[in-house]
Amino acid sequence: MGGIRSGARPRTTWNFSTQGSAGFRPWMRRRLQAGCLSCREHQDMYRIDETNLFEKLGPKKIVDLSGAFYRRVYADPDPWFREMFPEDMHHAVRNQYEFFIQRLGGPALYSERKGHPALRARHKDFPITERAVGRWLKHMRDALDEVGIAGDDAEHFWEYLKDTAHFMQNQDRDGNRIY
Repeated sequence: MGGIRSGARPRTTWNFSTQGSAGFRPWMRRRLQAGCLSCREHQDMYRIDETNLFEKLGPKKIVDLSGAFYRRVYADPDPWFREMFPEDMHHAVRNQYEFFIQRLGGPALYSERKGHPALRARHKDFPITERAVGRWLKHMRDALDEVGIAGDDAEHFWEYLKDTAHFMQNQDRDGNRIY
């Protein structure tokens, strides 16, 4: 019964390393890469890899990562960045670790409590600029190092984090909405 059903469009395959994509702005390329998650099949979109990073890292490491990340966020000296996050750090940490546990192949804690992640919709009211993406990634990279997520697992997760962070950017350098 497989194959393309009558009237369906064939699946688009994106190749971001060809000359044809040279006209894309960097944020557009990142958004497309994040949107198709390395162009994997739909059923694989909620798995980062075949070996399940949740099983490799365990829930404690993921909770520790979110704690380390948000300690950096809440200690950030720049109000423009810090003010994008909720007053309650515990709430922010819980949301993130439940999302990561689910995203990395563990139980659907986030969706069971809050519904579909809908990252863009949940972050649409915040001014996520290229500068904010860079700061978020810096704090996350430092948190990954602090909790000892290293090697291939860290790099695989890091690529996902970079793509997703750029996918979340909703303003250009001039403060104009991108979406």
